[in-house]
Amino acid sequence: MEAALQVDPHTLKYLGDMQRAQIKQIVITQDADRPWRTMDYGMNIRDSTVTLYEHPFAMGAMRAAYYFFDQSNPPCLMIAKQFKQESSRTRENYIAQARTQALVAWMAQKFNVEENSAKPIRVIESPIMRIVHNGNEVLYNVEMKLNGGTFKKWINNAGHISKVDQVLLRFTQWTYEYSCGDIMVVDLQGVETDTEYILTDPAILSRVYGKYGQGDVGSAGMELILRGIEHASKRKTAQSLPLSQHPPR
Repeated sequence: MEAALQVDPHTLKYLGDMQRAQIKQIVITQDADRPWRTMDYGMNIRDSTVTLYEHPFAMGAMRAAYYFFDQSNPPCLMIAKQFKQESSRTRENYIAQARTQALVAWMAQKFNVEENSAKPIRVIESPIMRIVHNGNEVLYNVEMKLNGGTFKKWINNAGHISKVDQVLLRFTQWTYEYSCGDIMVVDLQGVETDTEYILTDPAILSRVYGKYGQGDVGSAGMELILRGIEHASKRKTAQSLPLSQHPPR
């Protein structure tokens, strides 16, 4: 979400009354073996009652973001993201987005342990929310609202590194190494607090163009990112990035 609108959620109007919703979260167990290959994921399902706000508070290249109030226990303000183009609002695209963020969250937990990072990375997952509005099924990806810092974008999915951060550049490089070149986590954005990085809306690049949704630009994108990391590592403001060796998987 790059084009944020400065909107106070308390001033927004609700879109109709409270609605019943079903929220499905993809689950990857920590002992899963190469889940980027097996795609063997579980799913948790919960029912809720939600109230959507009428207008988006931010617009990205592909999706619009809305506040909504989840009446679960405890009630909380959350974010629902919807593809802007109707042709993109398919079940497959919403599942791909949820699967991507679940896999990145899994990779981040592995990275935190293996690299023993002083400041760990946490990824906001993005379950699928299904509601019925005016008799029609409407799908969203939903996320917790980010708190605790200024929103930043460190790296996109095309090799551009806007903010050099050794931990996050290492994370992107590590995902490529850990998966033996099968995937790479990019589009790193979110907030940095005193104790952790909190990332939202990451993307995954793979050897198969489009496998992980519309942001997956394939092997060519991975090559651009690797060149960008190499260039960033040579800047005077950045130290050399350590390279670790991982056994073949």
